[in-house]
Amino acid sequence: RSSLCSECEEKQVDLERKEKEARDAGRLEEASEKTRERWDDEENVPDKFCIAAFDSGEPLPEPNMFQRSLQPQAHDTVRNFDGEHSIVLLSPGVYGVGKTHLACALVRHLIDTEPAARFKGGYLQTYRCPAYYTTETGLMARIRATFNRHEDDAENEEDVFRGLAAYKLLVIDDVGKVRPRDLSFLQGVWFRVIDDRYCAEKPVLLATNLSFSELEAHIGGACADRLREMCGPTS
Repeated sequence: RSSLCSECEEKQVDLERKEKEARDAGRLEEASEKTRERWDDEENVPDKFCIAAFDSGEPLPEPNMFQRSLQPQAHDTVRNFDGEHSIVLLSPGVYGVGKTHLACALVRHLIDTEPAARFKGGYLQTYRCPAYYTTETGLMARIRATFNRHEDDAENEEDVFRGLAAYKLLVIDDVGKVRPRDLSFLQGVWFRVIDDRYCAEKPVLLATNLSFSELEAHIGGACADRLREMCGPTS
């Protein structure tokens, strides 16, 4: 039996509780930091846009911040991303308006703000990377690379699709830059990517210089139809 009086015993229990909370907080902070470092390696944002950010509202924005005055609707749509509805950034025939910057700013925002670790049932758990950036060209190159794999443990086509489907947000930039010999193959890839996310109710952000009708011809009607629904009534 404890030789402490009840009051001293309560103080001892309270002290031990606070010490445990402090240790757990330290473990959580360390795990979160290491997890975000892993996310930084995984999210695939180009080095040029690794510090891309939204407009802060300051009169003289920093070089890494998107100037909202140039594209206020696009800026606000991406910045107010709700985690549920997909986004399609269209600038038909117009280049250099900042779609890539906005897309990367959203990825970086999620990397910086999404919870990276937690305690559940007394165990420390870490989360998956919340977002992934690629271009259409990069996506197709990654798919094609699986056809020439020489090692059993190398990534296969199904690995690619499952990996892309795992992210909370998938960003695909420069849609329409691929000019395939076999359009049916390209559209098959697009349908698998979009349908996986449609069925899992996970959003996608696409950026393109095509009009929506041109985008539909590029990715296929069934794929475009799902995308319309994923973007919601305000798209």
